[in-house]
Amino acid sequence: QWGIAVDQARENVAWTLQTLSPNALELSALWSGFQDKLLVDVTSPEFKVQNPMDMESFQAFQTDICERTKAALWTVWLPKSAEVFRRCPPLYINGDAEAYYMSVAILQSNQLRSLVQDSMDKYKSFFELHDLPEEYWMPDPLAERLLWSCEPAFYVEVKVVNQREYCFVPPFREVE
Repeated sequence: QWGIAVDQARENVAWTLQTLSPNALELSALWSGFQDKLLVDVTSPEFKVQNPMDMESFQAFQTDICERTKAALWTVWLPKSAEVFRRCPPLYINGDAEAYYMSVAILQSNQLRSLVQDSMDKYKSFFELHDLPEEYWMPDPLAERLLWSCEPAFYVEVKVVNQREYCFVPPFREVE
């Protein structure tokens, strides 16, 4: 019985598997121009020269990068992807159009998912560089731990409200 199940599975895969088509290969080649794009920027010289920055500037910078990447996807990648199918009609394996388009959808979904995952990995690594070990949270009145040797991710201003009061801008709860 095991052998029969294996043979049936092999035949089922052979009849439904959508092998690489010219369109899928062209879509993969098209994506190669986008695979290095990210939805965030925490590594470029343009970003590093501005560090540390206040939270509003950081958010504005990251929003701008995200919007530029989204615009490139909408105005370049998506129309060129559609053009692939207008220029070269798809070849369905075993006449199964649904399986063919499902495989193309999975390919493009994986491409977009990798864009998001790579962006999140870079973003996370940026903040991990600025995550201080617990020992730095302990009082250090003599400043022996060289806390200033670690570049901050953001800066916070101390504003004097009156002679007896001060506040942090932005408040620490917003920074966390």
